[in-house]
Amino acid sequence: MADTKDGAPSSHRLEHVRIEGFRSETTFSPPSRDLSGINMGRNRDIHGPKLEGELATAFVAAHGLLTARDPQVQAGTVGVYLEVESAKAGKLPDLAWSSQDIRLGALRVNEQGAEVGTLFVPAAAEGFLTLKVGEYARENTPKQKPKHEKRFAPVETIRAATVESLWTDLRPFPVNHAERIWWECWCWRDLAANLVRAAERLNLRASDRRLHFPELEVIPVYANRAEISRLLQNNDAIEELRRATDTPVFFTTTVRREQNVWIDDLVGRVEAPEPNSPVVCILDGGVARAHPLLASALDPGDCLTVNPSWGVDDHDPGGHGTNMAGVVLYADLTYPLADQRAVALDFRLESVKFLPPAGFQPTDPLSYGAITQAAVALPEIESHDRPRIFCMAVTNEDVSGERPTSWSAAVDQICAGGMPGDEPDKAGELPRRLFFVSAGNVPDASDPDDVSDPDEFPVEDPAQAWNAITVGGFTDKVDIVDEDGLDGWKAVAGVGDHSPYSRISTDWDHSRTPMKPEIVFEAGNRAISGSGHELLSGIDSLSLLTTARDFLDQPLATFWATSPATAGRGHGRRHHDAKSGPLAGDHPRTDGT
Repeated sequence: MADTKDGAPSSHRLEHVRIEGFRSETTFSPPSRDLSGINMGRNRDIHGPKLEGELATAFVAAHGLLTARDPQVQAGTVGVYLEVESAKAGKLPDLAWSSQDIRLGALRVNEQGAEVGTLFVPAAAEGFLTLKVGEYARENTPKQKPKHEKRFAPVETIRAATVESLWTDLRPFPVNHAERIWWECWCWRDLAANLVRAAERLNLRASDRRLHFPELEVIPVYANRAEISRLLQNNDAIEELRRATDTPVFFTTTVRREQNVWIDDLVGRVEAPEPNSPVVCILDGGVARAHPLLASALDPGDCLTVNPSWGVDDHDPGGHGTNMAGVVLYADLTYPLADQRAVALDFRLESVKFLPPAGFQPTDPLSYGAITQAAVALPEIESHDRPRIFCMAVTNEDVSGERPTSWSAAVDQICAGGMPGDEPDKAGELPRRLFFVSAGNVPDASDPDDVSDPDEFPVEDPAQAWNAITVGGFTDKVDIVDEDGLDGWKAVAGVGDHSPYSRISTDWDHSRTPMKPEIVFEAGNRAISGSGHELLSGIDSLSLLTTARDFLDQPLATFWATSPATAGRGHGRRHHDAKSGPLAGDHPRTDGT
């Protein structure tokens, strides 16, 4: 029912306009350049030689800018970038030549109203482009028109490009030469791998959190101006540059109906896993399986519970189990929601509820091991022939894992095939299980001094289990953007550093205890005030985005700490903490928000 201007309900009931009958499907093809209004009235005798001279000068200058090129770093085709500019209020034509791999990108309008772009010219195509400009300057078509007039008549100026020529962000180009930031490298998709190879050879951090579009792939790279310039000179992939600031804030600050639009779009791009796909079994407090982003990978029959009176739904007010499921399937939802690629899910989910809801008797700590083994046995009884791994982001709060416990011993038995009922197969092999467990979280604290010594926060029980894979956290999230009231605040950890949420085991006697964790994944970051006297946890732009339990009200939620790291064990960049060794009440807790 619509509202009238004075806010009172209207009596009119109007149906939505339906457009399904008018749609048609076709293969995507890039739009052609609009050639209307190009300057065909130029004096070719003046303009042609001018462009010839500018092109020759631009090639010389571009070669002079390639002092940072390194044959040991170079990936892809060797070439140079030129900057081309149209006449005032004019448009650039399509100057690309696919036969020569000459590519046009970084289109923008300057303050004078002219359109500016960059042209990547492979070294082998420099003679070709010189020839074509020369033909425009001196030769005619059979109809006595200048050759290649539509390509070159609209071009006012050609000059050598710099790294600033590829900058298309509305924000100013970074002025601090030493400051490292995340750069969005918009790459031609068929060449994107060349950027990653060159970045690795330059020891630059290229994020695995990428956006995919029909012709482009967006790869964030952490670098300063000099480093990004060197990267540009050593690969052929970059079409344009922007400042990378993709965070969950955009999605968490939109109203529900707008979130649903993004979710519906992603659901339409999700390819459901095959029925016989491998399974990730989440041991937690249940999952809201009807969430649109989870339903195709989690069947009702695969939602189990160790106590039928508990039910199978996610009972946690924060929706921890549902949060976990979203990260298992999609990693950080910020990225698949924002791009246009099809998302093929190559594994399914199982959920085993082994944490009691409110109102039920809390589990006796001495029973944690038995409950965990019962939770593992349930899906194996239901579907014994499925390949599966187990994922548990639950630890014994503030109970150090420096010594073995009954719970850690039970987890070791799970992994080694020593549970009650485990029997050798025909080859005499016991069942072996791959089990991921979180390292545990450093507690929330507003005073930085309270958490300043990481050795005071060792990995929590049962993550010390020798046979389990313990997961801690690192972070690449360092930009606080669009956060009200946080001017002057900054991230605690730097790019690629140990997440301030994650516990460690460096203070343990490793002749008697394992080094934990074995691997780390994205766990998010904390914020610290400009004065350095206050900490904040759970900042949206320093967290991951995932599925929420109350999806009818607010389907997306932020998620941080070692829970998303544990759930994300199959996605993104993996780290082994070889330098420092492990990263790092008597009620089990979920290691997240």
